[in-house]
Amino acid sequence: MRKTIGKIRLSDLLLAVVTVIIVFSILGFIVIKSEAADKAYMRKHGKTGVEYVVDAD
Repeated sequence: MRKTIGKIRLSDLLLAVVTVIIVFSILGFIVIKSEAADKAYMRKHGKTGVEYVVDAD
């Protein structure tokens, strides 16, 4: 007999927790990468990062 919390098996709960952690770490990694790319782009094009406004000529 497996341990259960209510009707959820402990192994299923553990699997769900591990999956959530993996998904969040991947998402966080993508966000950090894109922010770093944005900063590099800004530096390359001589912008400080504050002036995100596009001039409408």
